Amino acid sequence: MVVARFAGPGNPPGIAIVHSNNGFVTTVAYLGGDNFYFLNDYHTPDTPFDLVPGVFTSSGNIDLAVSESTLRIEYIGYGDGNGNFNFTQIGFENGVGSPVAGRLRPGVAQDIVLVQPLNNTLMLLLNKNP
Repeated sequence: MVVARFAGPGNPPGIAIVHSNNGFVTTVAYLGGDNFYFLNDYHTPDTPFDLVPGVFTSSGNIDLAVSESTLRIEYIGYGDGNGNFNFTQIGFENGVGSPVAGRLRPGVAQDIVLVQPLNNTLMLLLNKNP
């Protein structure tokens, strides 16, 4: 689970939750107190297990990186600035661990760091949108 402003500054913070048991990523907006507003469910095949928010495009919108364990896929959800995501995927020969987002180089967009535990590999997904 992560917290970020998926709908941009001035809007309520969002919460993204991974449901490993049914392959969904759910996003909600936190409205204060015990009030939440459902935003969307995104289906990812099989078993997503972890996610991280980051800025992966030059738009500056908050995006999501979601790791999946069985199919060995990293899903990248590009945020539209209104709390919605359009997902693409990157497949790997070996399983990936939890994603970490960070600026490893100068610029606005962030890179993604992944570990492949079965072959002791550290992977850097360098962002092409600096």
